[in-house]
Amino acid sequence: METTDIGIRLTYFYSACIGIASPDVRVLCDPWFTEGIYDGSWFHYPKLKSPLETIGEADLIYVSHIHPDHYDPDFLIEYLERYPKTRVVIAPFVPNYLSKLMTKAGIAHEVIDELTMGETKIALFLSGVGPPSSIDSALAMRWRDRAVVNFNDNPGGEVQLAQINAFCEGVDIACLPYAGAGAWPQTYFEPGPELRAAAERKKQSAFDRYRRIAAALDPKVRLPFAGKYILGGHLHELNSWRGVPDAVEVMEFDPKAVVLEDGGHAWIDTESLTPSAARTQAVSPDELERYARSLADRPMHYESQFAELDLDQVNFEELMVKAAERAGPRSLCESDWYFCILVGDTWLVVNAKRDSTEVKALSDVSALSPRSEIRIDPRYLYGLLTAAFHWNNAEIGSQYDTRRFPEEYHAEVQGYLNFFHV
Repeated sequence: METTDIGIRLTYFYSACIGIASPDVRVLCDPWFTEGIYDGSWFHYPKLKSPLETIGEADLIYVSHIHPDHYDPDFLIEYLERYPKTRVVIAPFVPNYLSKLMTKAGIAHEVIDELTMGETKIALFLSGVGPPSSIDSALAMRWRDRAVVNFNDNPGGEVQLAQINAFCEGVDIACLPYAGAGAWPQTYFEPGPELRAAAERKKQSAFDRYRRIAAALDPKVRLPFAGKYILGGHLHELNSWRGVPDAVEVMEFDPKAVVLEDGGHAWIDTESLTPSAARTQAVSPDELERYARSLADRPMHYESQFAELDLDQVNFEELMVKAAERAGPRSLCESDWYFCILVGDTWLVVNAKRDSTEVKALSDVSALSPRSEIRIDPRYLYGLLTAAFHWNNAEIGSQYDTRRFPEEYHAEVQGYLNFFHV
C-alpha cells in the first residue's frame, strides 16, 4: 500500500478487505485470507494470490468486529511477522470480546475511538444495534475536506449514521453492505419454490438496507462490498440458494454504485471519483458452481478434530443439561421457545426461556410450539456443547439444518444458543 499525494485513495482486495490511504496514513481494513473459516465452510472466490505481497505494508490494520471473515488471526499473525511496525486498532466495544480474543492470540492491539495522523483524522463508530451488545463498528477517514466511510456489516442505526455524518461533514466515497450472510434461508427450507422465494426476499431486504444507508450518508460514490464467499465441503450445493447477490446487481438500481475489479489492483480516489478498473458483469453461476464443486471434498473442522470420537460413549442428554444450566440464567428470551435437537432417534429438548434449565427426551415434538428443530452431525454437536466450537460460527457457516414453527426469527431466541455449552 502507498500513501497518496492528494485526497484519499481506496483500494479493493477481497470481500470486506480494503485499503484506505491518505497523504499521511495507510489503513488496511478486515484482511480475511484464511480459507475454510466458520469451522471449514467459507472459502474465497475469486482467490487473491499472494495477499501479503499484493497488499504490501500498511501503517494501521483496522478490524471491524469479531466474525472470522473480518478478524482472521492466522493472517494477522503472518502479516505482522512480515510488517512488525503495523499497528492493529479496534473499536471500544463493551464488553470487548474482540480485544479478549486478540490478547489470547498474542496479537498486540489498541482500542481507540479517534486517531489523528498529520492532517488525517480517523474515527471508529459502534453500531449500537443488536442484543446483548454491539459487536460491529464502522470507520471514517477525513483528510481536509475529503471523507471516506467504511460502513462494513453494520445494520445502519440512526445514532451511528448521525455520528458519522457529523464527523465527515460530507462523504465522498462509502463502502456499503449490499448482501447478507448467515444460514437463512438455505438451511431452513427444503430446496424448491419456497426456498427460492425466501432467498429473493433476503436479497431484496439487503438491497433495502443498502438504499437506506446510502440515503442517510449520501456519498458521491458508493461501493457495494463485503459478503463475498462461497460454501465448500459437503455444503457446496447450498451456494445457489443463499440469496447472496453479485455486487454488480446494485448498479441496476443505484447509478452512483461502482464495483471495483477483483485482484487487488483496482482503486478509486476522492479527487477523480473514477475507478482505475471496474467490474460490470456478474460472475458466471456455472463458473462459480464449478469452483464450488472443486471444494466438495474439503473436510469440516469437526470431521477432522473428532474423527476418532466414539459417539456411543457420549452422553448428550447430560451435556445438554449442563449447557441448559449455564444458558438459562443468561437468556434474554422472556417467553417459551423450544430447541429440539435430534440425536439418533430421540429429540432432546430445551426451553430458551430465561431461567429454564430442564432437558426432555421425546420421540415426537410436533405438539411443542413455538420450536426450532435442529438436525446436526453429532460430532459437531459434541464440539458445540463442549465449547470446542461456537454456535454463532456454526449458524453463519450453514453447518446445521433448522426448521422453525412458526417460521419466525427472534434475535433473543437465536442468541440463547451462544450460551448453550458446558
